[in-house]
Amino acid sequence: MFKKKPEGSLVALVFDDPYKADEARATLLRLEGEGALDIEEMAVIVRKDGEKYRVSQDANTVSKDQKWGHRLGHLVGMVTGVGPLTLVGTLGGRVVGMFTDNEVTNRFTKEIGKELTAGTSALILFGRFP
Repeated sequence: MFKKKPEGSLVALVFDDPYKADEARATLLRLEGEGALDIEEMAVIVRKDGEKYRVSQDANTVSKDQKWGHRLGHLVGMVTGVGPLTLVGTLGGRVVGMFTDNEVTNRFTKEIGKELTAGTSALILFGRFP
């Protein structure tokens, strides 16, 4: 009935330039658009001279599942005629999202950010490579 998706891979790339990780992110997003890979989560960490590290994360599993739950709540609400099921669907999707988000990238991102030296950047990618 349902096919289980293959497990993803966690990849970290460190660059000696604070802008190279953003360039690599753009290239990977282009490749995803062409169907070459399936990105679940991606984060860029930058540490410029004299600053703390900055993290920008692209995909969030929790919000994807929350949207799915919201849509399912709308559908069930329309079929049954019970409007509050939209709220129940949204909350259910959020709970499912919190349990399915393994936070591997979040913990890994913090570890990498602490290890970066000034003037460097890193790209962390969690996805599937067909």
